Amino acid sequence: MTITVTPSSTVGPCVAVVSARARGVCEPVLRESVGTLPDPLRHMAGYQLGCCDTAGAPALAESGKVFRPALVFGAAAACGGDATAAVHAAVAVELVHNFSVLHDDVMDSDRVQRGRPTVVCRGCPYVFYQAGGGVGAR
Repeated sequence: MTITVTPSSTVGPCVAVVSARARGVCEPVLRESVGTLPDPLRHMAGYQLGCCDTAGAPALAESGKVFRPALVFGAAAACGGDATAAVHAAVAVELVHNFSVLHDDVMDSDRVQRGRPTVVCRGCPYVFYQAGGGVGAR
């Protein structure tokens, strides 16, 4: 049996490439999904996902590692599928992940997530549960 080990110096760039590809494919669908929510849920879910800033203006900064969607694409490729067929599954996984992060922030009263203020800092926790539900329902 032969085991091949990838040098750690090459793993970082590979992860960055895979994440960038996953982000490029998922982000438009994530933004479209969030855009279907009614206000104020659209604004809060958009902020949670990094689609908009605190004022509601479109944000260009990357948020999150997009690790879970990248795993979905990897699983699809391992089964002989392609990224196009797995986009909605990858987006669903990312939405469920953010749904759980949003609820965790409310439960723990977290003030910072991903290096910026959480949605919890912005108002009533009941509305955040609705936002989490809206993100989870997409």
